[in-house]
Amino acid sequence: MERLGQHHRTEAGRAPGDTELSGLIGELVTRSDQFRAAWGKHDVRLHRTGRKAFDHPAIGEITLDFDAMELPAHPASR
Repeated sequence: MERLGQHHRTEAGRAPGDTELSGLIGELVTRSDQFRAAWGKHDVRLHRTGRKAFDHPAIGEITLDFDAMELPAHPASR
């Protein structure tokens, strides 16, 4: 739950006017003590590397490793 709070804090900072994200965060804060505690720490987490698993309808489960590349000259491309 800690990482979820950190990730959502990062995304909220990138898109402060996103009403859907604000609504989701509000719902999580009111319904989950764990999320409320993580959100209250104000920690930020950027996912620079990792692994994602997807369940593709045609071929089944796919697991992909990723590395993020920051393009500071183009903030809209994040």
